[in-house]
Amino acid sequence: MLLLLLLFVSCGKTTKITGVISNNPQKYAMLYKMLPYELEWMDTILLVNGKFSYLLHPDEMTIYVLRFNDTCFASFAMNAGEKVHIEAQYPDINRSMNIQGNEETRLMFQTRQQLFALDDKVKTLSEQFRQNSMPMDSLNQQLMTEYDTLYQAHKCWLKQFILSHPQYLASLTAYYQTLGRNAFFSVPEDRYLLDTLYRHLSLAYPNSMYVRDLAEKLGYND
Repeated sequence: MLLLLLLFVSCGKTTKITGVISNNPQKYAMLYKMLPYELEWMDTILLVNGKFSYLLHPDEMTIYVLRFNDTCFASFAMNAGEKVHIEAQYPDINRSMNIQGNEETRLMFQTRQQLFALDDKVKTLSEQFRQNSMPMDSLNQQLMTEYDTLYQAHKCWLKQFILSHPQYLASLTAYYQTLGRNAFFSVPEDRYLLDTLYRHLSLAYPNSMYVRDLAEKLGYND
């Protein structure tokens, strides 16, 4: 009876990512753990007819990245006993992706969708810019103004998202979002956002490596 109980508890703690990438010609995906300063490679996951299943063993809420190629990826957060399911369609894996999981993953997916929507608008502007033969004329000035408007609107959206969900690691990843090489926030100008995140995350995840790194970055360990 005790053995059966232990097996039941063990099964209940299964932490698994599953998914299917329809029409996908690729046979593998690369799994990484997101550390505070880098991505740490974990394993190569086999895709069989686009389907995959993989067991994880996190000892705290951990952010992972599953990369299908150089530009297509899924990011999610998991703790022990949780599950994440990913669906997408090749070739536009990023835009067709749907990720189901815990609240952290749901919120991370929300910020991802918002960023890709912005990226699509910027690409349209860039194409208009390239088609215009006179780089300094009024049309290009208008396009640059529209780009700045889109950029600032997304920054405002991120700020509201962070302040509305300060107890989630998803807000920390939102703070570090970039559009190409352009960051939306910087510590000198937007430190108050990180201070707000630290106050809430240190309560939600007191032993998290991400929170410890944030404390060090803000000088709370001095």
